[in-house]
Amino acid sequence: MIVVTGCPRSGTSLMMDCLRRALGDDRILGHKWPMQMRYEAALERHPEEVDEHYAIRRWIVARTSSNYQERLGLSKQMNPNGFWECRYTVPGIRWHLGIDCPPDKVCKVVSQGLAQSDPKYVDRIVFMLRHPREVAKSQEKLGRAFGDELREKEWVVHTPEMFVSVGIAVSRWMLANPDIPMILIEHAELLAEPEEELSRLKDFLGEGDFSDYPVNRRLHRSLPEVDANELWPLAEKMHDVMRESNWQGVLDVAKEHRKHLAAMNGLYCTRMMRPVATAECRNCRSHETVRQNFRDFAQQRGVDWKAEPCLFECDPLFVDDPKSIEESVSNNTWE
Repeated sequence: MIVVTGCPRSGTSLMMDCLRRALGDDRILGHKWPMQMRYEAALERHPEEVDEHYAIRRWIVARTSSNYQERLGLSKQMNPNGFWECRYTVPGIRWHLGIDCPPDKVCKVVSQGLAQSDPKYVDRIVFMLRHPREVAKSQEKLGRAFGDELREKEWVVHTPEMFVSVGIAVSRWMLANPDIPMILIEHAELLAEPEEELSRLKDFLGEGDFSDYPVNRRLHRSLPEVDANELWPLAEKMHDVMRESNWQGVLDVAKEHRKHLAAMNGLYCTRMMRPVATAECRNCRSHETVRQNFRDFAQQRGVDWKAEPCLFECDPLFVDDPKSIEESVSNNTWE
């Protein structure tokens, strides 16, 4: 299949609509409003259902979808030209009973999904790239629109974690599958010069009438903002090398920032037997109240925390003079 990919909120839906108009509706594997499609399918009566079961199921759908119209309206505001998503968009394309992936179909698979896909189902790739700060701003708007509890408070994302994590994953996949033809299109350039970018796309595909394109410069709504997250230098360097389709360069940049990546991924605290963020580790080292709370948690779970090391203080990525595991156990900072 022709796969349109990229980090979520990078213009993949816009590209799907461009290809739909250029190649025809029958070439698109996906739905304009997936939320609406799922809701309407849930209301359809199954052939084997009796009246009572159908009434019960409709009642459940109504009770669990009370804000459906509001959410659908917000969805259409976020992507006014549609999403054009299918069952493969997020999990990727892998074999399943009845799989049907004709090479002439067009399918949207975001980067994290492509990283999980079987390459034998991917014939060509249209890779959408957007500046990570714009991606983060667009993600914030999406989260604010659909998180009911978040709309009531000052909630800001502006973080590069998603761009970094999916960028690394998709770069590994691209390196492992170098023979699949790929064209990279930047979101900003598509909005600024749609005729030129879509002409390149037509040459790449060898087909399509791109004269009726849906590109609207007013859709460039999520402009970047500046904050102090330590991962921004990594995200922006990754973006720069991705512009050159330098997938190995993405991984090389990630290695240079392994400390920040480790902070993003967090650690596992064997004293509490649960994953923790590195910020929790720092607070544990600095505040007795935090340590007491963690001790209480460990005791509630029955963990013999006196026999466990602090993996944070054993890791040279986080401390200048790391302890050995044995030293960390014998000099337990929680005692």
